[in-house]
Amino acid sequence: MTRFREFACTFTLASLCWLVPRVQGQDLFEIQVYPYETVEPRQTMVELHMNFTASGTKQTEKGQFPNNHQFHFTVEVTHGLTPHWELGGYLVTAYVPGIGPKFAGSRIRPRFRIPEGWRLPFRFSFSSELAFNKTPVRPQHNHPGNPADSRERDRQVVFLAEPGPHQIRPGPG
Repeated sequence: MTRFREFACTFTLASLCWLVPRVQGQDLFEIQVYPYETVEPRQTMVELHMNFTASGTKQTEKGQFPNNHQFHFTVEVTHGLTPHWELGGYLVTAYVPGIGPKFAGSRIRPRFRIPEGWRLPFRFSFSSELAFNKTPVRPQHNHPGNPADSRERDRQVVFLAEPGPHQIRPGPG
């Protein structure tokens, strides 16, 4: 690949990163940073994600649960569709103190990556997530006025450059 073509590809993909909107809040159930690599074709990966809110809201609006001392448990199943494309699904739950276990929603997440064979000076992957939330478990910190059930979209770009023995990996938001 010529130097000009490498520069053009790098510039184009870096410019696309600016199109991804900045996240204005933290998802209380999100605890994962996605790698560049995808799951191998015809392989399935199962992950269990758990987190605990040690100090959170103690009072919320009607129809919401306080997140103080909530325990969140998510099951993620990801399947490799091609060498550069995977599809993940999540079931999101919460244990609300004084109330008990609650179903918090589900998510679908396709992710693809640019093949190493393109010989770019960086590695690049893109993830897009569609969430179907049961908002009474979650304070509406991101989107006030949402109906009782809501949908959210999230996009995440992984841009990884490895000049020599070092890695440059800018994070989201």
